[in-house]
Parts: sequence; structure tokens; C-alpha cells
Amino acid sequence: MPHGLRFEKRVRTIAWAVCGFVTCFLALGCGKGDVRIKPTQTVTGRILFDGKPPVGANVYLVQLNEPIDPWARPQAEVGPDGSFAIGTYQPKDGAPAGEYALTVSWWPPESKTPDGPVEAEKAGKLSNPMAKVSGGNRLPMRYSTPEGSPIPKVTVRDQPIELGEINLTNK
Repeated sequence: MPHGLRFEKRVRTIAWAVCGFVTCFLALGCGKGDVRIKPTQTVTGRILFDGKPPVGANVYLVQLNEPIDPWARPQAEVGPDGSFAIGTYQPKDGAPAGEYALTVSWWPPESKTPDGPVEAEKAGKLSNPMAKVSGGNRLPMRYSTPEGSPIPKVTVRDQPIELGEINLTNK
């Protein structure tokens, strides 16, 4: 093959590759973004368990009346003062519009280890008798289900929501 034809073939190949790359780039860049990510609204509150903040407890918003969206898992961790701010796609970014039940669980650090709550109980580190029954959850099991939710219905629309103080008890 003469030198001029090889050069021309290379130029054509590079031109087609550049056209393909530009086409893909434009097709991806012109969309509406990830349609799985829905707009969110701020949802905040404060939780106390027997008058004290359950530091590190997990707060979840469980969807009601709609199929569970695998991409939207609104949740938060309770801070030292009992406060929480729900995050779905990023920490504290809020929750998508919908109806939810608020559930709470509080897994002690020892239940997150391979030894689990049984070893924690043997060592005398289990402070809540319910933890043994519920697989390590320091809170009564009723708080970890939509049916026993301390707030059975949270409706998220187009405005931020402050849930106020939620008092959980061991009774």
C-alpha cells in the first residue's frame, strides 16, 4: 500500500473515532440527568429514648402506598443532641415527595462485630433487655416497623418538614 493511502486511511479512522466520541459525549450530556434521582425536601427532627438521645441510632423513612424505590432510601443517623436530618442520595439532602412511616433502630457497636449481641450479652455490655430479643437493637422492636412507628405518617411535599421532638420509651 502506498504511503499516501496509509496516511489517508489513518486520518479517516481517526476522524471516525473523533465523530463517534463527540456523538457519545453529546448524547450523554444533553439528557435530563439521572432520572432515578428525584428532587428532595429537608426532613429534620429530634429523637429521645427514655429522655436521652440514642446517639448513633438509625432513622428511616419507609415508603407507604407506593412500591419501594431501590434508589431512594431516606435515612439519617441520630447525633449527640438527638437531632437528625434525613438524607436520600447524599447526607442531609432530604427525602423525595411521598408518604412515609418513620422507623428507628439503634444497633450497638458490639452487634456490628462478628461476635454480635450474644457475646456482648455475655460480657455484660448489653444495656437493653430488648436487644437480646431483637438481634441487637437497643430499642423495642415496635419502633423498627411501619406498624409500630412513632410517627405513622410523614408526608413530604414541596416544603421542608420539622418533625419536632419524638419521645421513644422502653415501655
